[in-house]
Amino acid sequence: MRWGHFLTTVGTVLAGFFAGVVTVQMLAPDLLNDLQRNRLPDAITARMVGTGAFGDVSSIHKASGRVQLLDGGTLKILRFTGFEVTNGPHLEVWLSKADEVTASQDVRAADVFQLGPLDRIRGDQLYILPEGLDTARYRTVLIWSAEFGTLYGVARLGS
Repeated sequence: MRWGHFLTTVGTVLAGFFAGVVTVQMLAPDLLNDLQRNRLPDAITARMVGTGAFGDVSSIHKASGRVQLLDGGTLKILRFTGFEVTNGPHLEVWLSKADEVTASQDVRAADVFQLGPLDRIRGDQLYILPEGLDTARYRTVLIWSAEFGTLYGVARLGS
């Protein structure tokens, strides 16, 4: 009797899960695909207000790719394209108000905003910036290891 109830419960949960996936795919297939590909949905129009290129910090910590700061009115987005960085523990994306950041000690002395964990070490990715963040005050994008307190990559934002 107990196994019958267990199997019924598992079956119900799985059926609900698959029904939800099918419903989302039917109602908003482009949105789901766009999010999976880390690209902006067509419904969002944004203008580029800043751009830069990631560069190596040292012979050990290397980063490459492009970064764009996009402004869609109430929605602000940081987009990485062709991005790659040396793997490290607990890598995070930070914004810095400093004009020049070339070493880890520059980060410790700078006024920074911690955006959150790096999505992955390779590939295109999007980061939604918090509403109300004054992006005009931030000059550089940093890839930072929170565990080691080490800079892994930096991109200076220009117009």
